[in-house]
Amino acid sequence: MWTDRTREVVVIKRLPLRKLTTDDLHVLNILFSWIGTRVQNAENLIRKEQHEKMHKGTSFYKKEAFTELVAIQEQKKLHHGQPYIVLDYALGYEPVSLESIEAIVHSYLREIDVVGYDPEDNKLLLLLPGTSEEHRQRIYDRIEGILIQKGV
Repeated sequence: MWTDRTREVVVIKRLPLRKLTTDDLHVLNILFSWIGTRVQNAENLIRKEQHEKMHKGTSFYKKEAFTELVAIQEQKKLHHGQPYIVLDYALGYEPVSLESIEAIVHSYLREIDVVGYDPEDNKLLLLLPGTSEEHRQRIYDRIEGILIQKGV
């Protein structure tokens, strides 16, 4: 899990690119390779942690994980004034695969939007960071219209 601590800092001041020697370039190459490896390892760890919080075969968060993400977003709102809205959409009673719903929904959402699924209530959960409350109904109507049009 992410912490709010700084782990590594690299400061390069006034790097005279025209005066770099072959040895200097080699050291820079090693440094950037090391940084790249650290970033890749962190991304892999995050992906693994996130994968466990999602419904199998989808990028839909389980209800508990979705609730955690909403709590994080609430902290951002309190500390930084960043708005967000949460929408839930009750799905029909016909069995529709989450994978097909995912294909429909993600094509109409932004990359930063988060989707969850509550199997107990058969609800799609949407977290839309950076979205003001005044847009709630318009976005809800748009998503509902898309799902109805696609037969979900």
